[in-house]
Amino acid sequence: MTVKKERNPDGTFRSGNVVCKGSRKRVPKSLLKSAVTDQDFRDLLTAGLKKAKGGDDSWAQWLLSRRIPAVRAIAPPVQVDLDLTNLDTALRSILQSVADGELSSDQGRDLISAVQGVAVAVKIEELQERMEEITRQLNERAGHARLTAV
Repeated sequence: MTVKKERNPDGTFRSGNVVCKGSRKRVPKSLLKSAVTDQDFRDLLTAGLKKAKGGDDSWAQWLLSRRIPAVRAIAPPVQVDLDLTNLDTALRSILQSVADGELSSDQGRDLISAVQGVAVAVKIEELQERMEEITRQLNERAGHARLTAV
């Protein structure tokens, strides 16, 4: 009985791809694409369309799924009064609106996500201002130190 050595002596896997048993039987997609001509594709679609018109539901469903985009639920727009100067109050207001049934949980989640985005932007802006102030103070100290050394 022969055992393939797929691991190194230290127990780690060897580098490179190990070929699976069934992979030798697979045909590359590029070969399949080149084997089917444009005319073959048109003929297949025509045959499928005839079957769909003849009552074959699976063909009809397949053709329609490729032609018509999937319908996605869209929540109606909501109008919410939020005080974005106090983000904690805004978040509590959204949660209360969800609890009272004024907003769906999906709408509440989306609004909370938006408020969190605003909070991140505000925090970044505050950090930038603080860094600019620290840089200004360091530059002033460095300039003062140069004047004292002269």
